[in-house]
Amino acid sequence: MDFAWCKHPDIGLPKPDRVFYLDVDEETAKKRANFGEERYEKAEFQRKVYAQFKKFEGDDFWTSIDSARDMDEITGEITGTVKKLVENGVTSEVGKLWVEDVQNGGNGGGHDKSL
Repeated sequence: MDFAWCKHPDIGLPKPDRVFYLDVDEETAKKRANFGEERYEKAEFQRKVYAQFKKFEGDDFWTSIDSARDMDEITGEITGTVKKLVENGVTSEVGKLWVEDVQNGGNGGGHDKSL
Protein backbone atom coordinates (compact mmCIF):
# COMPACT_ATOMS: atom_id res chain seq x y z
CA MET A 1 0.00 0.00 0.00
CA ASP A 2 1.77 3.10 -1.28
CA PHE A 3 1.29 6.39 0.60
CA ALA A 4 1.25 8.51 -2.57
CA TRP A 5 -1.41 6.22 -4.03
CA CYS A 6 -3.52 6.65 -0.87
CA LYS A 7 -3.33 10.45 -1.14
CA HIS A 8 -3.78 10.73 -4.88
CA PRO A 9 -7.63 10.94 -5.01
CA ASP A 10 -7.54 13.99 -2.69
CA ILE A 11 -4.86 16.05 -4.47
CA GLY A 12 -6.22 19.53 -5.14
CA LEU A 13 -9.19 19.24 -2.81
CA PRO A 14 -9.70 22.06 -0.28
CA LYS A 15 -7.31 21.71 2.63
CA PRO A 16 -9.25 21.16 5.86
CA ASP A 17 -8.82 23.40 8.89
CA ARG A 18 -8.46 20.28 11.00
CA VAL A 19 -8.70 16.51 10.70
CA PHE A 20 -9.33 14.49 13.83
CA TYR A 21 -7.96 10.99 13.47
CA LEU A 22 -9.39 8.67 16.11
CA ASP A 23 -6.34 6.54 16.73
CA VAL A 24 -6.79 3.17 18.43
CA ASP A 25 -4.35 0.31 18.82
CA GLU A 26 -5.15 -3.08 17.36
CA GLU A 27 -5.82 -4.84 20.67
CA THR A 28 -8.30 -2.20 21.85
CA ALA A 29 -10.08 -2.26 18.49
CA LYS A 30 -10.45 -6.04 18.64
CA LYS A 31 -12.23 -5.74 22.00
CA ARG A 32 -14.92 -3.46 20.59
CA ALA A 33 -18.34 -4.79 19.67
CA ASN A 34 -18.65 -6.44 16.26
CA PHE A 35 -14.99 -5.92 15.33
CA GLY A 36 -14.00 -8.22 12.50
CA GLU A 37 -17.44 -8.51 10.96
CA GLU A 38 -16.75 -5.85 8.34
CA ARG A 39 -14.98 -6.76 5.13
CA TYR A 40 -11.95 -4.54 5.87
CA GLU A 41 -11.59 -5.39 9.56
CA LYS A 42 -8.94 -8.01 9.02
CA ALA A 43 -5.85 -7.59 11.21
CA GLU A 44 -3.26 -7.68 8.41
CA PHE A 45 -5.11 -5.15 6.26
CA GLN A 46 -5.77 -2.88 9.26
CA ARG A 47 -2.05 -2.86 10.12
CA LYS A 48 -1.25 -1.69 6.58
CA VAL A 49 -3.89 1.03 6.68
CA TYR A 50 -2.78 2.13 10.16
CA ALA A 51 0.83 2.49 8.99
CA GLN A 52 -0.31 4.79 6.17
CA PHE A 53 -2.49 6.94 8.42
CA LYS A 54 0.40 7.42 10.87
CA LYS A 55 2.29 9.18 8.05
CA PHE A 56 -0.23 12.04 8.10
CA GLU A 57 0.86 13.05 11.61
CA GLY A 58 3.35 15.52 10.14
CA ASP A 59 0.61 17.55 8.43
CA ASP A 60 -0.30 20.76 10.23
CA PHE A 61 -4.04 20.10 9.94
CA TRP A 62 -3.83 16.54 11.34
CA THR A 63 -4.66 15.81 14.98
CA SER A 64 -4.41 12.26 16.30
CA ILE A 65 -6.78 11.52 19.16
CA ASP A 66 -6.16 8.58 21.49
CA SER A 67 -9.52 6.90 21.12
CA ALA A 68 -8.78 4.11 23.57
CA ARG A 69 -9.87 6.57 26.26
CA ASP A 70 -13.32 7.28 27.65
CA MET A 71 -15.75 8.79 25.13
CA ASP A 72 -16.29 11.88 27.31
CA GLU A 73 -12.54 12.58 27.35
CA ILE A 74 -12.35 12.25 23.58
CA THR A 75 -15.38 14.51 23.13
CA GLY A 76 -13.85 17.10 25.44
CA GLU A 77 -10.56 17.13 23.57
CA ILE A 78 -12.21 17.52 20.16
CA THR A 79 -14.70 20.12 21.39
CA GLY A 80 -11.93 22.15 23.02
CA THR A 81 -9.85 22.17 19.84
CA VAL A 82 -12.83 23.13 17.67
CA LYS A 83 -13.78 25.97 20.03
CA LYS A 84 -10.25 27.38 19.77
CA LEU A 85 -10.38 27.17 15.97
CA VAL A 86 -13.72 28.99 15.89
CA GLU A 87 -12.61 31.64 18.39
CA ASN A 88 -9.41 32.34 16.45
CA GLY A 89 -11.26 32.53 13.15
CA VAL A 90 -9.92 31.84 9.70
CA THR A 91 -6.71 33.73 9.10
CA SER A 92 -5.70 32.44 5.70
CA GLU A 93 -7.12 31.46 2.36
CA VAL A 94 -8.29 27.92 1.85
CA GLY A 95 -5.38 25.96 0.44
CA LYS A 96 -5.36 22.83 -1.64
CA LEU A 97 -4.08 19.45 -0.58
CA TRP A 98 -0.66 18.37 -1.85
CA VAL A 99 -0.72 20.36 -5.11
CA GLU A 100 2.80 21.68 -4.71
CA ASP A 101 4.29 18.20 -4.97
CA VAL A 102 2.45 17.54 -8.22
CA GLN A 103 3.46 20.93 -9.65
CA ASN A 104 7.08 20.10 -8.83
CA GLY A 105 6.89 16.86 -10.79
CA GLY A 106 6.09 14.61 -7.84
CA ASN A 107 3.14 12.34 -7.40
CA GLY A 108 1.59 13.91 -4.31
CA GLY A 109 3.60 11.79 -1.91
CA GLY A 110 4.88 14.69 0.17
CA HIS A 111 3.15 17.19 2.41
CA ASP A 112 2.41 20.70 1.19
CA LYS A 113 3.31 22.84 4.21
CA SER A 114 3.10 26.14 2.34
CA LEU A 115 -0.70 26.26 2.25
